[in-house]
Amino acid sequence: MDMNLAPTDKLVRATIALIDDADETQPTLNHLGEKLGVSPFHLQRTFKKALGVSPPRVCRSDTARSFQDGDARRRHSGGCAV
Repeated sequence: MDMNLAPTDKLVRATIALIDDADETQPTLNHLGEKLGVSPFHLQRTFKKALGVSPPRVCRSDTARSFQDGDARRRHSGGCAV
């Protein structure tokens, strides 16, 4: 991971990586939060603010891929991507 990323970007990218690495079963917010060291509530709120959808809804979507690739538009100067 890029050390110059904002904490929100790092959390979102790590969440997407975990979702992409999952087998056919979609990981739960509890599982993702536990792996990332944050509460499920914090993960849900942060992820949805950054991408406009919750982790369970993103599941390998184009939104997730564009964020991972760095092609997403910036919503505001805080570093959250759309």
